[in-house]
Amino acid sequence: MIFLKLILMFTIVSVGIAQSTKTGPLLVDSVERPGGDHLLAILDALAVEVFNNSKSASMIVVLYGGLNPVENKFYERFVKSHLKKRRLDPARYTIATAIGNQKLRIDLWKSADGTKPTVTNKNFDYFLPKTGDPILFISESVEVVKIDGERTFLESCANSVCISILDTDLLSKFLEANPNYEARLEIYNKKKKHAEKLGQLIIDGRHGKAGIPLHRVKIEYGGRNFMSNSELTEMFDIKVWLIPRSNR
Repeated sequence: MIFLKLILMFTIVSVGIAQSTKTGPLLVDSVERPGGDHLLAILDALAVEVFNNSKSASMIVVLYGGLNPVENKFYERFVKSHLKKRRLDPARYTIATAIGNQKLRIDLWKSADGTKPTVTNKNFDYFLPKTGDPILFISESVEVVKIDGERTFLESCANSVCISILDTDLLSKFLEANPNYEARLEIYNKKKKHAEKLGQLIIDGRHGKAGIPLHRVKIEYGGRNFMSNSELTEMFDIKVWLIPRSNR
């Protein structure tokens, strides 16, 4: 009996030593299309573990793209912004993109010695499917406010965590890569004239700076709010579509 206990104790100690001396990449989490709050939480948790406990460990975020190129780019943008906003060491924070299955998936790895998992990198491109169907770029609510005397708008993600936002720079890149597409902004509010003013505000303050040709942006009044269900004239719902020109 004593002999068996000694063997068991030796086995436990051996396993513990083997686990503690593992220096290669270790898969920490794998999630499909996580929400913004969930993704930020697991990225922060891994960053704290890696950057607070070691000076040589690193974290690796691998994004496996799904079928939607717009969604792929929004997730890539989110992960890259996490690196910048948290001011983490880019030499110890690797972001890789690769071909996935039908659904987007994100794998989180940590490595004690900086060794990376084997991944066939493939950049996410901006080319849209040639199906001829409209593609939803963004659907969200915004509030028009005045800041320092200037009218602007705050997106619904301003006080929470969202993967997709009205990123006109990203929108312009999709339009540049797909000359047969145009952008259609559907703006919803209880008053049409207020919706038209917001459309102009978006073009003047956002789209112009992003370099989107105005002839490829169309603004439409969609009617009353459908998401925020608000009676306030300062609240708007917005849908942005990428539309093949043959479907106009």
